[in-house]
Amino acid sequence: MARNTSHRAITAKYPQLAAKIMEVEPFKQTSAILDSEVVLILDSILPLCQQALYSKSPRVSRGGEQALLYLSQMDHKICPMFLDFAMRALDISSVALSHQAPAALSALSRLVSPSLKRNPAFFLERLPDILNLSLAGIDSNDQTKTVRTLILYRTITSWIPVGKSTGSNWCDGDKTCPGTFRFGKELTDAVNSNCESEDYWNALRNLPSNSLLHQAEMSYSMDKEDEQARLSNLMEETAYAMGDWSIAF
Repeated sequence: MARNTSHRAITAKYPQLAAKIMEVEPFKQTSAILDSEVVLILDSILPLCQQALYSKSPRVSRGGEQALLYLSQMDHKICPMFLDFAMRALDISSVALSHQAPAALSALSRLVSPSLKRNPAFFLERLPDILNLSLAGIDSNDQTKTVRTLILYRTITSWIPVGKSTGSNWCDGDKTCPGTFRFGKELTDAVNSNCESEDYWNALRNLPSNSLLHQAEMSYSMDKEDEQARLSNLMEETAYAMGDWSIAF
């Protein structure tokens, strides 16, 4: 799937280069996984990933975290469901889920990157609650929980500034570097195209209603214009939330 996605990205911006690559490596043309098959793969692995994530075995739990990272990059629309599930485990009022807090912290750390890369609103609208709930993870009597909380904070602050940003870090897309091929938006669009095709959605509609993937996808709705308008407001709210969190921390 990664090979096919990279080829789509190259074809979108450099079709001649893509044609030359196919001449040298023709096997790439026959290795693509059908979008409908991707749905079946995700549907079968997601429940196992969720169970592994909260396993009592540290090795199995780490495997579930890694699987969650890969699956969320295949289809980012599963992120909200896992973010909400992890947040419920961090809530001190959820006595039945309190033992899952360390695994929930690790899951949140894994979901920061795919959420912000594909649809920042997924993570930013939940960030104030995540910061408030995770503060209880700093516990002098629980070293594992404290370490995982600090890893989560390190990951968040690696992507989101504390306070309001005073400048822009975006690169000028019109600048070119002779002899260098640069890929950015094309790669993201190619990844998104895998989970937005008609075949993909048709396969989703055929899943049983109790499927985790079906529940995640059917509860997801995104209007690009609304998302862009909401994102600017979320960025301002995020700046205040990060500032308040830094003081509380």
